[in-house]
Amino acid sequence: MHVNYHFFKHLVPAIEKKIIDTQLKDCFTQNKDELILVFQHSNNQLFFIKSLCSTSFAGFDFPNVLHKAKKNSVRLFEYLLNMEVTKVRLIQNDRSFIIELSSKYKLIFKMHGGHANILVCQEDKVIDLFHKDRTYDWSITPNKLSKELNQTFKEYLEQDEQLKLIFPTFGPILNSYVQQQLTTGDTSEKRWQLLQSILFSIENSRFYLCELGEKLHLTLIKIGEVRSTYTDPLQASHEFYVQYHNNKRYTDLAKKLKQNLVKRQKATLQYITKLKNRLTDLKTSNYRELADVIMGNLHQIKAGENGVTLFNFYDNQMVTIKLNAQLSPQKNAERFYQKAKHQAKELEVIQKNLQEKEGLLTTTNQQINDIKKANSWQELLELDIEVPHQGQIQPKDSINFKSTQINQYTIYIGKNAKNNDQLLRMGHKNDIWLHAKGFAGSHVLIKHKNNEVPQGIIEKAAQLAAWYSKGKGQGLCPVIFTPLKYVRKPKGAAPGAVKVMIEKTLLVKPSALSNMDH
Repeated sequence: MHVNYHFFKHLVPAIEKKIIDTQLKDCFTQNKDELILVFQHSNNQLFFIKSLCSTSFAGFDFPNVLHKAKKNSVRLFEYLLNMEVTKVRLIQNDRSFIIELSSKYKLIFKMHGGHANILVCQEDKVIDLFHKDRTYDWSITPNKLSKELNQTFKEYLEQDEQLKLIFPTFGPILNSYVQQQLTTGDTSEKRWQLLQSILFSIENSRFYLCELGEKLHLTLIKIGEVRSTYTDPLQASHEFYVQYHNNKRYTDLAKKLKQNLVKRQKATLQYITKLKNRLTDLKTSNYRELADVIMGNLHQIKAGENGVTLFNFYDNQMVTIKLNAQLSPQKNAERFYQKAKHQAKELEVIQKNLQEKEGLLTTTNQQINDIKKANSWQELLELDIEVPHQGQIQPKDSINFKSTQINQYTIYIGKNAKNNDQLLRMGHKNDIWLHAKGFAGSHVLIKHKNNEVPQGIIEKAAQLAAWYSKGKGQGLCPVIFTPLKYVRKPKGAAPGAVKVMIEKTLLVKPSALSNMDH
């Protein structure tokens, strides 16, 4: 109701009392939706009007002190400066009012919600706009903004007591309140009398800053939780303007923080589920036992077999073991022993990882609860919860790769399939190329320095290749690496697809750039 016609009936006379016979000394903007007017009395006393006309909020502030920014301040409507205020008047039954100036100029504050604007008129013709892109306002005839409404008892009955037709100026909050009050009247006459009583009340009302449905409202009636009560409409408008924006700043930050934390919470839960599933798989796959069973039954295994069923002397049960037909029974046993070695290492890594992620989940849940308990923007800041910076979005085929420096070696990481191809084209034949084995993911390139790349650098780059792949959820992920000269791009192949002629494999724990020790 802060830009409601019935509130303006109180506000406009108060504005006139402050600026009548003053001169408009300055008119400028410091952001695209806010216009500031400075009026000066003959005794040099200043009065400020700050009008906000955004698509999400329209309203007024009347600060006692105003500091004009040295930068990002643009003067508007300069031809109106030093003109005298001759009158301030409300436009009948509309959310608009006029400041009349000398030389027949007028400033019309048309506060129609998301279409709010400030019009400059001369001789009842619009000659300038604050928001020039709101083209409809150029065609407005100021005299036609005023509306005549038949608000008699007879009309009330003829319109079947529909308030919106008789009192369209009420707006949603006041209309809902009046409708509720009228339910106590059992006849049309009694309801009309109640309506007249409410009208009289809001004509002589105090002003209430109320919270309803987690939103702040300036009203002429008591609704929801009443935070403050005012008798001065200028002070009420000022306090609402300040508190509304403080409240919006709080709710916007709380929403942003919560969205970030819920996203992290969901991702952490998914990651924990993957780790637990992998842990279960590892615990139910005892490769060392299978290797021992093969070695204990070599005489029963024929060369070239894809699988064999043998007696497991660990649990006295028969067990079917898949074999590599191209390997001898002994080599198959060696393969299982090697898997057992990796399995033990992976179990250790997963258990450590699981502990870290469960700790992160506990912290995240606590931070979400802390946000719910915070009552102000300042309290949210004191929580010191990081909000990811949303930088400029690069085009999908951007040649700006992710990169990092480790011990003076530059490592590049492709962002997508096309970017991976660009990475191949910009590389040198002796650069080291890496990619997660068996998983879709980014190509990674270590720039060579006229010498052999240390194994430690290759392992760090392999961790990055694992992280920026579909295998990042694995406790340990296999990564292939090779000099770039052994990587070919087949003619007609899909973006990101390559053929590797010679390769080596590392088994590493996936790690993000932010976790790298540089």
